Amino acid sequence: MTTKKFPIGDVVATHSGIVLANGQWNGICAVANHIVGQHLMTHRMAFEADRIANALALQHPWLTSLDVPSKDKGNTIEQAAVWLDDLAAVHGETLNLHTDPGYIIRNSQETL
Repeated sequence: MTTKKFPIGDVVATHSGIVLANGQWNGICAVANHIVGQHLMTHRMAFEADRIANALALQHPWLTSLDVPSKDKGNTIEQAAVWLDDLAAVHGETLNLHTDPGYIIRNSQETL
């Protein structure tokens, strides 16, 4: 099992599926790749999103109780940034994540 630090915003975005900042896709991919322990092709992200979110919640259970701001809820990117700063003040700027050694990427037939 490998442990690595990731910015809290990237972890929250990966867990929630809500992008909190411009250019965050690379961070989301980095978190997902670390959890599964290998490079996850972009087209597989949607198929694996729920399982990756569950793996993140097992490591940081408080993620499940977050009310993440989004455009759909009428929030601006500036409001999301303030919310994220407040969250970082409580949980830290970075979070340790462990690779899930038992994670197996589903094959195409299992996701249909």
